[in-house]
Amino acid sequence: MKALKIIGFGAAGLLVVVLAAAVAVVAVPSSVLNTQSLQWAAKKFGAPYRPTWQVFALSIDSTNLLVKRVRVQGQDVCVDAEDGSVKGCVEDLDVDVTLKLFLRP
Repeated sequence: MKALKIIGFGAAGLLVVVLAAAVAVVAVPSSVLNTQSLQWAAKKFGAPYRPTWQVFALSIDSTNLLVKRVRVQGQDVCVDAEDGSVKGCVEDLDVDVTLKLFLRP
């Protein structure tokens, strides 16, 4: 019975930590989603396309808890797929969007 209580408290504690981390990411997304994570993801998941760039940056600002402004900027962003299916460059890239997150289904 005592072991069951310990497991229950451990699971509840883990749930609180996971929920707190999720709220922190929604409240301050730039702590996880930033230029370094964008560049890492582009290299890791885009490896077959061999991406290169001079500048490739991501910024996320929180207007409030549920409204985020996302900006992706790049200079000389190029891809050259290993299989030859895609090859090209974008000299200047500037994408600026505002996202409104909702809690309703």
